Amino acid sequence: MAASDGSTISAAIDATELLRSTRSLSEQMVIIAGGGLLLGIGVGVVAAAGITYWLKNRRIERRLQ
Repeated sequence: MAASDGSTISAAIDATELLRSTRSLSEQMVIIAGGGLLLGIGVGVVAAAGITYWLKNRRIERRLQ
């Protein structure tokens, strides 16, 4: 019985560690998702600015010719 008690305690410790890890990740998910959202918005703004600059530059070059 002593061996089964040890394995039961070990399994309980493993389950507790898994719960702690899962809880820690779930608390950080909002931060990670928010960071990804802000990064995506930033990349979109930079891409839109680059495309706008390129189109305006082409329009100005056509007028100058």
